[in-house]
Amino acid sequence: MNPPEFVRIGDIELDIQRYELRRAGQPIRLERLPMELLILMASRDGQLVTRADIVRTLWGGNAFRETDNSINTAIRKIRIALGERPDHPLLLTTVKGKGYRLDGTRTSSEEPLPIPLEAVRVLVLPFENKTGDLREDSLCDALADETSANLGMLDPTRILVIARTTAARYRRVNKSIAEIAHELSVDYVLEGSLTRDAGRIRILAQLIRCVDQVQIWSRAHEPTTRAALDIQKEV
Repeated sequence: MNPPEFVRIGDIELDIQRYELRRAGQPIRLERLPMELLILMASRDGQLVTRADIVRTLWGGNAFRETDNSINTAIRKIRIALGERPDHPLLLTTVKGKGYRLDGTRTSSEEPLPIPLEAVRVLVLPFENKTGDLREDSLCDALADETSANLGMLDPTRILVIARTTAARYRRVNKSIAEIAHELSVDYVLEGSLTRDAGRIRILAQLIRCVDQVQIWSRAHEPTTRAALDIQKEV
């Protein structure tokens, strides 16, 4: 079985043949050793890669005094390239005493389609449940998914919507718009909330421009129906 030529890691493309890492078509600089380690982990499809595996693959099984430090440094540089925070990793997980696991990978043998330079990248965050009822979490998720899908259909050549599985990682994560924009290289973030008072539902959505964190659009809506699917259609 031939190894994949391209691997997507979250919103990043790893071109194995060209030895390149790209986000939104823009190259991300990564040195030789971290790149080889990243390719090794990406090829394992989310499985654990032990430190012994790393030494065997990258150093031919010959461990040296500085091998541990070299691995630690390579992991740190990979995290920087992926936009990961060491204290809150989303893609590259350290399994204490064992090794590392790279999550969120998808493989392909076809080159990704080029991304137009004028296209903007939009992230629809999971809607915040302010009702106090955890049973409304599913409706909040459905509202975010519906909004994301509708935005993606507006003009796919100019509006690139971040995958909902990536957006879901930011549910109840205490991060600023600036931090999220840096990690995912997005231009706009749409966030929303759901509240309920005396049986009435109120949905608020707002669009934030990431470069200066300014709210450029907002809308409040009170559905006239109580059915979840009908609420999604209204919104």
